Amino acid sequence: MKTKIVLGLILFSLLLVITSLFTYSQHLDRQEHIRYTATYDYLTTGKNYNTDEIYRIDVKFSLENLFFGYPQWTIAVTFNDEPNVNYYYQYADGRISQGGLSGSTPNNIYTHVEGAENGLDKN
Repeated sequence: MKTKIVLGLILFSLLLVITSLFTYSQHLDRQEHIRYTATYDYLTTGKNYNTDEIYRIDVKFSLENLFFGYPQWTIAVTFNDEPNVNYYYQYADGRISQGGLSGSTPNNIYTHVEGAENGLDKN
């Protein structure tokens, strides 16, 4: 009888953990989709980029960033004309904003920096 109770508690705990992980995974997928869609809409509607100008939008969650004081979500956008540069965006309060970049271009001119009339020239 005691063995059945212990086994039942173990199975219940295991089921609870699996259900919690599945629910959390679904939450992360939904949040990733929200950020991807918001970024895509921001670029195509708000900044008038054509779909064929955007090479990739990568949205990633990092639990480690929370411990180091960085945003938990990273949104990196790569444009077709600058394939070696990632432009980083933030999503906060339903709004997207550009926050920085990494990588390089052959001429050190970055044409997708927001707020720079003719792009950023690192020379």
